[in-house]
Amino acid sequence: MTVELRAVKRSGAALPWFRGALPLAVGICTCSTVARAAGAPDATGEVQFRLGARDEVDGDYARALADYRASLNASPSGRLARNARNRILWIKAHSEGGFAPLAALARLRRTPSLADETAASAQLAAEAESFPPGLVRSEIRLRLAQAWLRRPMRRDDALGELRRIVSDPSAGPADVVLAERGLVEALLGDGELDAAEAEVLAHPFDPAASAHVGRRLRRRRLWRTVEAGLIVVTAFAVVALARRRRGGGASLPPASECADSGA
Repeated sequence: MTVELRAVKRSGAALPWFRGALPLAVGICTCSTVARAAGAPDATGEVQFRLGARDEVDGDYARALADYRASLNASPSGRLARNARNRILWIKAHSEGGFAPLAALARLRRTPSLADETAASAQLAAEAESFPPGLVRSEIRLRLAQAWLRRPMRRDDALGELRRIVSDPSAGPADVVLAERGLVEALLGDGELDAAEAEVLAHPFDPAASAHVGRRLRRRRLWRTVEAGLIVVTAFAVVALARRRRGGGASLPPASECADSGA
């Protein structure tokens, strides 16, 4: 009985301590629950973002767009929110034609060698002609043109694609600059400096190409000036030589006088 009484007394003494510790324990549990709840949107946003990235790889851009939007809605300020916004903007900017052109571009990006294959590149070029204006069409044309420039038999086709890009108001700015640069370099490589000058004057999109053409023009003008000077100097030399020869011939005595003086 004495032991039991002591145990009861001890438990009664500990009761106030438990009563004081209980609110603290409840507070800790509550904070942990709130923290887990606060982290749940970030986890959901990350999962949705990774689903969107996988959909992009699979070529399902409509579903990828929906997943990125779901990621942004779940975690508007999460660590992947900025990436989600960028992917949404990029897909929307390349969404012309109901994502069919974008799927063709993705195929060309995954397998760049398609542009070197005659049949595959011809099919892509034909598809690009049927695509609506936009960034996707210009990038497909640029990739085909860059591949065709390496093949002498397709050089004219490459120049045609580059000209389509620089004259297309819906083409991407970066594609236009690269197309203009490639076109000017090809013309200069063929020795068509006047055509290159006309091109940079008509489409002054690439300062580097314009500067390159300007240097070539100044070099040609300098060379022509030197040529003109050489022609003038040569002409003066020829005239002087001719006069000298005529003057020297007149000062010699006739042959008969030379014979008489010898006799």
